[in-house]
Parts: sequence; structure tokens; C-alpha cells
Amino acid sequence: MSGVKRASFFLVPYALAFILICAYPPFLHRRDFDRAFFAYYRDPTPANATTLRAQQRINGYFYLGFAAVGALGFVSLGYGIYVVARLADHGIKRIRGSNSQS
Repeated sequence: MSGVKRASFFLVPYALAFILICAYPPFLHRRDFDRAFFAYYRDPTPANATTLRAQQRINGYFYLGFAAVGALGFVSLGYGIYVVARLADHGIKRIRGSNSQS
């Protein structure tokens, strides 16, 4: 099996899980963002608008990081369940095979 095919067995489900997680709206409240939002809400000056945009960008980076880690966990959990199921199936087949030979 080529390296590209092996990598695609992990990367394709990871990309799909990442897209699935990013499809949901974030629920992320940081104290700095809240301060910037209320400062802009009370006094919509260009300086406050710039600060708010910067905090929105930081929130976006945090959200992408959480989505990446969540997708990694989701895919790892899925592969873990798959491996345990394969091992259990292999063990059951060995037990059935040894019983039928007796």
C-alpha cells in the first residue's frame, strides 16, 4: 500500500470531521472580546472598532484550534472503536474455529 493511500485513510476522515465541527457555530466567550465588544457598543470609535476586529480574529483562531483538536479526537476515537471491534471479531472467529475442530 502506498504512502499516499495510507495517509488518505487518516486525512480524509480528519478533513470531514473538521468540516463537520466547523459547520456548527462557535460558543466562545473570552473576557478580552467582551471588553472590546462593550467598549465598541458604548463608543463606536475607529480605535474601538479596530480592537473589536482584532479580538474577533483571535476568537477565530481559537475556534479553529478547538475544531482541529476536536476532529483529531473524534477520528482517533472512531479508529479506536474500529480496532477494538476488529480485534474482538478476530478473537470470536478464533474461538469458533477451535470449537468446530474438536
